[in-house]
Amino acid sequence: MIVERTFFMLGTVNTISIYNEDENKAIEVIESVCARIEEIDDRMSAFKDESDICRIKNAAGNGLVQVNQDTFEIIKKAVELSEITEGAFDITMRPLVELWGIKNKNGYIPDEDDIKKTRELVNYRDIMFDAENFKKKKKKSGQAI
Repeated sequence: MIVERTFFMLGTVNTISIYNEDENKAIEVIESVCARIEEIDDRMSAFKDESDICRIKNAAGNGLVQVNQDTFEIIKKAVELSEITEGAFDITMRPLVELWGIKNKNGYIPDEDDIKKTRELVNYRDIMFDAENFKKKKKKSGQAI
């Protein structure tokens, strides 16, 4: 038997399909998976004020922020990928995404001065970690991941 659930989370539509002869077991697994995805979304959403990601953005330039260990490890891995790609992938590009209005400003093109100013906020090397306490911070106000 196939049990399927479609839901919106992590900024996109998700569909989970489970095959199991025991329908109740399949439903139980789907519910468990959905709960875990919701937990991740609550911690790592750029759109939820209480998420680790938003708290880091709001505290940028003002000190360390305590985050969940999962969030800490993902940010740490993203910085490693930024290093490996020499910045071709940069977890700190959120200010540029917001400037360009990707998702909500169809066809908007910011002027060169705004782009130049915003690019000063993009630098994965500005992420600082306190691994012992799962804390991280950004150097400059306005930086975001």
